[in-house]
Amino acid sequence: MNEERTQILQMLANGKITVDEAQTLLEALSERPAPAREADVRPKAPFPPNINVGHGHPPHEPHRQRKNRGNDLIDQVLAMRIHGVDAQFVSDVKALGFTNLTPDQLLAMKIHDITADFIAEMQRAGFEDLTIDQLLAMRIHDMDAGFVAEMKSLGFADLTPDQLLAMKIHDVTTDFVEEIRQAGLGELTLDQLLAMSIHEVDADFIAEMRRAGFEELTPDQLVALKIHDVNAEFFQEMLALGLIKPKSEAEAYEPAAKA
Repeated sequence: MNEERTQILQMLANGKITVDEAQTLLEALSERPAPAREADVRPKAPFPPNINVGHGHPPHEPHRQRKNRGNDLIDQVLAMRIHGVDAQFVSDVKALGFTNLTPDQLLAMKIHDITADFIAEMQRAGFEDLTIDQLLAMRIHDMDAGFVAEMKSLGFADLTPDQLLAMKIHDVTTDFVEEIRQAGLGELTLDQLLAMSIHEVDADFIAEMRRAGFEELTPDQLVALKIHDVNAEFFQEMLALGLIKPKSEAEAYEPAAKA
């Protein structure tokens, strides 16, 4: 009977039957008595209950476990109805290449609003082989074809879905990229932009460190300073203690370059 329930649920997932039809079939299975097994009709032997007497029959599955499995299937069918998983939705995503999806995958897609239109939109943006997990991550983090187009306009034309997701998750936006570029750091790699955004290295921090005398810091040095909370105030404290020298004095002690 458990195999029959699974078949019904898979038929529903494949769009071959409706939710109402699936529920009717499951209810009919619940009302039908289970067929008696050979072990059920064998004369009782003088052994304690549930002991295998060598006939190759495993102990009976407790009735409660069988009932719980049936309840789980009913819950799954109800979830499909609640979230709108129907034959049309299954057919639409199949037409876009997503076949043999499990009921849980179909439910996740519906819950996170992964529609056929969204899938088609991302495919037109150049991502024709996305997995369900990648689509879910994109939807959860509000990544759409518009964001892909923005990054392409900034020169990031060959990024993978995972790289674009990282940019979205860590707020590497068009404004942030343009702000950092205008700060005069030149062309930065994706990893450098991600590190700067994660550690809040922005145009204000760059300007602050330049006023403190650090005019030619690299992106990696700026990130290191930010990670260790080295700001202009800390620099002035070290300067007042005589532990560091201003750049002009430090240069005075450097040996002259040989001709």
